[in-house]
Amino acid sequence: MSRFRKFPNEELTNIINSSPAIIFLWKPEDGWPVEFVSDNILQFGYDANEFLSGKLKYSDIIHPQDLDRVKEEFSKPKKSDSQGFTIDYRLLTKSNEIRWVHERTIVRRDADGKITNYEGVVFDITERKNAENELKLNYDLLRSLLTLNDMTYSSLQEITNFAREEAVRLTNSNLGYLAFTNADETVLTMHSWSKAAMNECEIKEKRFVYPLKTTGLWGEPIRQRRTVITNNYSEPSSLKKGYPSGHVELRNHIGVPIFDGERIVGVVGVG
Repeated sequence: MSRFRKFPNEELTNIINSSPAIIFLWKPEDGWPVEFVSDNILQFGYDANEFLSGKLKYSDIIHPQDLDRVKEEFSKPKKSDSQGFTIDYRLLTKSNEIRWVHERTIVRRDADGKITNYEGVVFDITERKNAENELKLNYDLLRSLLTLNDMTYSSLQEITNFAREEAVRLTNSNLGYLAFTNADETVLTMHSWSKAAMNECEIKEKRFVYPLKTTGLWGEPIRQRRTVITNNYSEPSSLKKGYPSGHVELRNHIGVPIFDGERIVGVVGVG
């Protein structure tokens, strides 16, 4: 134990530090400065002294998209006589990985009812969240397939529009497209873009026909004859050829070839 951390029972401390539950004692101040944290915070790559010395506040490791929600939960006891709360949110590890956690917190007050500390227990629930998300995705996928199966009398445009927008939704993407190839797979013709992509695109004269030899990202599933995943489009890459200036900005992309026997008849992509 460092001079920053005093715990009355060494045996209890050892039990805590060998468990998955991380113990916190936060000050009721902006960013939640840490007064105590168990050594097993190391499971997220951090040393306890990074918090206890003031180098890090707890808010520094909360995922930016979840920070406002966590702030709201911490503020509720200040407006009521609440004795605690529970909340699930994401943390960023020292190596910038995302981990889901479940927090159970007790509010400590003085004789006048003023909050003196928040005492919390934080559990890593990433595996559970991933399983829940996979189950939800499978359910949504089944529902989409059933809806698609019921579109027997719909037009080709209606069917492809539905399939494209569902692909965007199910992958949590911002844009999607569907393109068809010619008979010898040398030309890619854009059949449709997702609504969001069309709204964001700044190009006035939109192209819909792309020769494969001058097309980069969209043509890769045809050239490689497999699904192509690009996780960081901002990095230098030969795949950027043929991507027009002013088009929707891409960060990541998945392109999937559509086969009819041995021939590729189209490409569906989301990003």
